[in-house]
Formats: sequence, C-alpha cells, structure tokens
Amino acid sequence: MPRPMEVWSADVPFEGRAGSKDRPVVILGRKGGRIDVMAVTTHPHDGAYMRPMEPYEAGLDSRSQIRTDRILRLDESSLNYIMGELGDDDAAVLRAKYERRSGRDERERSRSRDCIGIHGQTMP
Repeated sequence: MPRPMEVWSADVPFEGRAGSKDRPVVILGRKGGRIDVMAVTTHPHDGAYMRPMEPYEAGLDSRSQIRTDRILRLDESSLNYIMGELGDDDAAVLRAKYERRSGRDERERSRSRDCIGIHGQTMP
C-alpha cells in the first residue's frame, strides 16, 4: 500500500488527449478511494515547481522537479512499483503545499455549497 511522500512509477493519463505515460509520481494521500499524487519531470520549468534535493534517495536517476501546480487523482491500479522516498526536507515542503492546497480546495467546495440559492442559482 502506497504511503505519503513515497515515489512510485505510475501510468499517468495525458491531459486533454487519449493515452498515458509511465512516469514517477509522489504520493500525497488518499481521497475518496483514489490516490492524490504530483507528477515528477526532468524538464526544467519556472514557476510553481520544486526541485528535490535528493534525487537518488527518491529512486531517480537525475535531478527532477515535482509539478506542485496541480494534484492528480489516480486509481491505485495505476501505480506500478515503488521507486524510493523523498528526503525529509523535500517531504516537509511538499507536505505543507499539499495541506495548504487541500484546505483551500475544501474551503472553496464548502463556499460553493453555501452559495447555492433557490432554483440552483448562485448567490453573490
């Protein structure tokens, strides 16, 4: 069973088109019977990305970046095998980002439920 902050190889579906790619992902947690993950890439990017400091401990061959700008929700059957674990520093940063993001998403869902008026119209 996957645990938070482990790095797994997973079959990740492409965004906006058919197909998928086998890529490393970081396990964040379990929600509603599915697993929240962030994808790992070796392509350098600016912006909302975090570079792991210990790639070999995480089971990666080279320096990689975790896409912290979006959370993917996968079925557990999409996970292939464990590759490693994030180092303590990287795990602490990623855990904080996930908790902050999860809390914000939950507040937005709650607010949208509170703002539904008569006949399903959204209230200002």
